[in-house]
Amino acid sequence: MTSEPEYLKRAEIFAAWHSKYAMRNGYPIWTTYFDERKNVLKYGNFQAGSANFYFDLHLLTQKPEYRKTMLEILDFYIENFFSAEEGIFISYDDKTGYRGDEPGEEAWNDMHKFNDNFNFIAVMNAYSLTGEEKYRQYIDSYLKWAATKQHENGSFGMFSSSVSSCVCALNFMNAFLMTREKRFREIAAKALDHMKQSVVESDDPRSNGDILGLDHCKVAPGNDVICLRVTMYAVYAFILFDIVEKYIDTGRIDDIPEKTALSPLFPGLRFIKNQAS
Repeated sequence: MTSEPEYLKRAEIFAAWHSKYAMRNGYPIWTTYFDERKNVLKYGNFQAGSANFYFDLHLLTQKPEYRKTMLEILDFYIENFFSAEEGIFISYDDKTGYRGDEPGEEAWNDMHKFNDNFNFIAVMNAYSLTGEEKYRQYIDSYLKWAATKQHENGSFGMFSSSVSSCVCALNFMNAFLMTREKRFREIAAKALDHMKQSVVESDDPRSNGDILGLDHCKVAPGNDVICLRVTMYAVYAFILFDIVEKYIDTGRIDDIPEKTALSPLFPGLRFIKNQAS
């Protein structure tokens, strides 16, 4: 964003470390430790969003190794963590062949199926980059599956207290921008309305505007715990909806700030801007 070369240098140093020490078989492992504990070598679906990091680096540098790493992560994810019939799986262990959810972690599992660390958006970025059919098929299949899991109040899955609606709102609005499918916008708007119900209104500036969510990935009694993860993810959804209403609905596409449209979390905006140009 600043064009300061030092920041890019540091990002590339991290990419070199991450791809060498925190990945196995082309996909990030579950956990990498820096103390005496052994790394957890199985895989979690929640790591696929890191492909967005490599996508961003590829856009900035045009270095083919970042494109390659991004696509390896997403190919592994699609193969091992998703079924069109069953939806998203949370855990995969190639040592035992297990593929499913984490036992005893119902709320945590449910969160990662919908509040998905931007896995879906990473696949959208891969499709915009390559045009390959397998990425389009995943996009179609995921949207169909997720749509069947939306409740009347706009939430998704079993635990609305995870505020699953924040990333789903982002996903469906991006999909609407790319496809102009009205149903996707309706699903996104309904999800956003649900999310608004969890926004905290308080005289205390430390909590005003925050969003309620899980208590360390557990359902909080009374759903009264502020969740930083949800709050920060929701920021992107609110920004995208604001841009759509302010610039796209009014026909002012050319006025969308260029750097905003380049965000890897807004593939729908990039698609619209590219079409306009």
